[in-house]
Amino acid sequence: MKWLGRWRFAGRIAVRDIRHNRLSAALSVIAMAIPVSAVVAVAVVAPNVSPVFDDGTSSESGSAAGMIAVAAYFAVLALLLVGAMVAAAMIVSVRRSERMLALLAATGAPRSMLARVMTARGLIFGAVTAGTSVVIGIAAGSAILLAGGTVITRIDVVAIVLVAIATIGVGWSTSLTAAVRASGINVSTVLRDAPRPARSTPHVARAGRIVMLTGLGALLLGSALGIAGRALPAGLFANLLPYLSGMLAAPAAITILVGALLAFPAVIRWVGRVPALLPGAAGLAARTAARDAERSGARSGAAAASIMLVTFLVSSYLTFFSANDAWSVTDHDWQLQRDQVAVDLIVQERGNPSERGVVDNPEAVASAVSDGVDATDVRVIDGVLGPFWGTPVDDDEGYSGRQAMIFPPDGLPQPQIATDGICAQSFEQTGVNESLCAPGPYEQFELSPTRPTIWVGDAADLELILGQTTDAATRAALAAGTVIVLDPRYMATDGSVTIHWWGAKQFVAEDEPGEFLPSGTPLSSVRLDGITVPMDHQVGYGLFLSPSAADVAGLVPLPARVLAQAPPGLSYTTVYATDLRVFSEYLFLELETGPSTGDRAWFWGAVMLATGLVLAIAIAAIGLSRSEGRQIDRTLAVLGAADGLRRRINGWYALFVVGTSCLIGTFCGVLLVLAFSVARFSPPVIPVLALAIIGLGVPLVVALAARILPVRSQTDARRG
Repeated sequence: MKWLGRWRFAGRIAVRDIRHNRLSAALSVIAMAIPVSAVVAVAVVAPNVSPVFDDGTSSESGSAAGMIAVAAYFAVLALLLVGAMVAAAMIVSVRRSERMLALLAATGAPRSMLARVMTARGLIFGAVTAGTSVVIGIAAGSAILLAGGTVITRIDVVAIVLVAIATIGVGWSTSLTAAVRASGINVSTVLRDAPRPARSTPHVARAGRIVMLTGLGALLLGSALGIAGRALPAGLFANLLPYLSGMLAAPAAITILVGALLAFPAVIRWVGRVPALLPGAAGLAARTAARDAERSGARSGAAAASIMLVTFLVSSYLTFFSANDAWSVTDHDWQLQRDQVAVDLIVQERGNPSERGVVDNPEAVASAVSDGVDATDVRVIDGVLGPFWGTPVDDDEGYSGRQAMIFPPDGLPQPQIATDGICAQSFEQTGVNESLCAPGPYEQFELSPTRPTIWVGDAADLELILGQTTDAATRAALAAGTVIVLDPRYMATDGSVTIHWWGAKQFVAEDEPGEFLPSGTPLSSVRLDGITVPMDHQVGYGLFLSPSAADVAGLVPLPARVLAQAPPGLSYTTVYATDLRVFSEYLFLELETGPSTGDRAWFWGAVMLATGLVLAIAIAAIGLSRSEGRQIDRTLAVLGAADGLRRRINGWYALFVVGTSCLIGTFCGVLLVLAFSVARFSPPVIPVLALAIIGLGVPLVVALAARILPVRSQTDARRG
């Protein structure tokens, strides 16, 4: 059992080395325990929470496994980042323990024993982290359940055991580089205290600058492709170029990030020039800290890589989150006003598509809607059948097909889109919302055959459609027979609206230019005065007029829609449970919830996650800096430097390493989203507050903490 004895001896040496470097060891364990404890807590909470889905079913095991998997995913990412810092700590430990390791080698210990000491150190870190994380995670998970009034029925022991084993494995893996470094130390050089030449890597900095410029060029190229694609007319290249622009965005941003990491020592040297010009102790501290951060590549480089990756991922997520919210508002296709429900009473017979039916008892449908979803202001709104029967199907050739069209003897009424109307004028001059003039997918055929273009009702119906109270002028115009134009494309520059009646012979035949669109001379026409009303977005209504005006114009309205205001937060489960099949098997309730926006809890949760990870990495980096910087402390103490100077060095070091890394990572994350936005011609709403917390707030907090923390006394510093 010689191997057991060797490992026991290596373990004793590792434990003695850990005791000697308690601060570095404690920081490493704490940094690793943060994400692992979170996974253990989820393994406690998840099995005791059984979510119920909208259809009334639940899946306890599936949901628990999903929650644990998501937590494990983020934990793996966090462990990779923190593991880089722990690996750097191991390398620093090798450098501090070189004399002890060299003495072991000089007394006959093989090179494998030196590597075994560092490996044992990593295994001890992993085991202590696993045990600490299990205890903290179980306690935290239990506290969360008890605070929420949930009874703890079981704990996913298998998941916790697997997490503990994986943590020990991570601890072992962080020691591999240090073990290789320990087995390769030069014994004679260490024992003779021979000076080692400082490493100079200007070629790496030059390569980093080249990589950064390459990434920036790719980003500009992608943006140019996106702009060109949006400027081209519809076709292959108009679709392909924005797609290529989006494909280049992520690799280009990551390339800039990699280049910044390669050039990080040069970046630190450039960043440190300005504060180094400060007079007195402040400038001296800044120069010393910048030089320390520039030369300690294993320590500051590992911290910079981890912090850049965290801030890049989180800042891109936060910016995408805000951009998606803005894009969802811009691109949302409103069918009704927010929190409104509707039932279309004109139905299409499934067995005979050329037949339309109208529900006989609309008031009963309105009553069912009121009872089913607790709606208020339930109203039956009339509409005019038309403008055609059958929806054209769009393909590469145009409108390639339709359903059978049936015309009454007098024809079907259709509002005429004014080619030289108010939408063709300056929006600043007319005051019309530009989004209301956007063309629909079927040009003149805007609505389905079961949804009229012309609506008829009183002022209360109009206010419900608009979702707002109308002014006295609008109500007076409606009462006087003026058409309320809800789709401004129908309104001419002289303030009139034209309605044509079309018959079957006025429609262009299939496979001819303008197929299925009305052409020639209509059967009859009427021109009415119209006014527009302020609207934020389209809601699928064309014209609205009073019953008396409809009668004068020769329009025949009939009950077309039940419209109501629903309570905020109405769920689709309640909507689907409202059964209207007793009236017709084709009736269904439609709900408009407005643009979908992300859960703000995830948004601020990402900010907190990034803040915690950056703080953990920063604490480890600063702790390693002070532990490795004993020689600097000794030199400063011999020169009579006050404790305040050494604290200033700590603060500047934290600000240089953490602040520069946070700013670079955040900047690259925002660049990624901006590149996507250029292709869309939709500038995102940048979450300035959240990004400022990550890019500026966290580094300032870390620097302030490093500035005020006590340092070793001058006597202890002289002793080393």
